[in-house]
Amino acid sequence: MQVLASVLVLIWMVMVVVAVIGLIRGRVRWARIGSRRSAGWVLAASFLVFISIGLVAPKQDSTQAPLAIAPSPSPASTTSTQPPPVIPATTTTSTPATPTPTSTAPTVAAQPSTELPAPLTQTVETPVIEPVAPVTPTAPAPTPPAAPTVAAPPKPVTAGAFCSTAGATGISKTGKPMVCETASDGRLRWRQQ
Repeated sequence: MQVLASVLVLIWMVMVVVAVIGLIRGRVRWARIGSRRSAGWVLAASFLVFISIGLVAPKQDSTQAPLAIAPSPSPASTTSTQPPPVIPATTTTSTPATPTPTSTAPTVAAQPSTELPAPLTQTVETPVIEPVAPVTPTAPAPTPPAAPTVAAPPKPVTAGAFCSTAGATGISKTGKPMVCETASDGRLRWRQQ
């Protein structure tokens, strides 16, 4: 029965997810849901599967004690004393319906007890919070020194092209030295020195 219940749970979950997708999108072709109405019917059918899970699922045996985690003993525990519940004393008298000729002894009523039972004690565990040792920050491991950066060779400049800083120097592709100067049009351009 456990296996059947597990299979029904999986079927139920798939039905609910597919039905909700069908309700949102309007259809789910691979599941042959062509409209929101059919998706609603699939969702209703999923509730029937859910009810059948409850009928098929194995019942928990009431004779088995549920597993419980026992609290760990702690040094700090408190004991409280509570008085026992007061139970009213009752007396009973019995009289036989027909007198018996063999017995002439009178019936004695039970005397109520005036002693109270010992008080109940209940131990309540108080959790102890132990202080945590402060964490001392450790120094990060030293990083190795960075390798010296080698300057990339300068990008070659083209004669007559625009430049941004007057007086800057550059080298052309052919190796000729160039300088950034104001040209006849009033703009900065690379010129041969």
